[in-house]
Amino acid sequence: MNQAFALGKWIAKPMHGWLCSRHGVRSYPSLRVYGRGRFDPRRFFTFNGWSRDSASLRAWVLQFLPSSVEELDHDAYFTTVLMDSSPWVVDFYAPWCGHCVQFRPHFEAIAKKLEGKVKFGALNCEEHHQVCDAVEIRRYPTIVFYPGTTSKSQHPLGELVHGQGEAEVLSSVNELLRQYSKSRRIEDEL
Repeated sequence: MNQAFALGKWIAKPMHGWLCSRHGVRSYPSLRVYGRGRFDPRRFFTFNGWSRDSASLRAWVLQFLPSSVEELDHDAYFTTVLMDSSPWVVDFYAPWCGHCVQFRPHFEAIAKKLEGKVKFGALNCEEHHQVCDAVEIRRYPTIVFYPGTTSKSQHPLGELVHGQGEAEVLSSVNELLRQYSKSRRIEDEL
């Protein structure tokens, strides 16, 4: 099997009590992700979210799949993002923010579409509030474009990416990439 994951379900009925008992299922519905490879019924992750809508479930499942988005911390933001010559797009989010949870799968999709053109990162403002305060993040999610630097470091405020949906954000990032690559060509010619 060469897939990222396999999906399965079973419906608990009185005749399946042994199966639920074997897996320690005590409440219904129970949503779990089991590790790939050799099956071990003791190794799993249970969905604990209050909201069982498709966006929340999708975001939960995506965290177990390979990602094109690098999870950033204080050091990675200041040393990697701000000092990199390559462009970055950073999602400043809070884990309790419903809009952030719903946007994350779209951000992952944008990262896959632009892989090789721009790097993508996400920074949890609840864990790294000092970074978000320094960058003046006032709402979540906030998406910021960093064009890359030709000197020691670039401005930490970056360029705000406009849009709420996947298509709008993708279009905005592509436009920013065009603008900054054009300005770099002009600088190189001078």
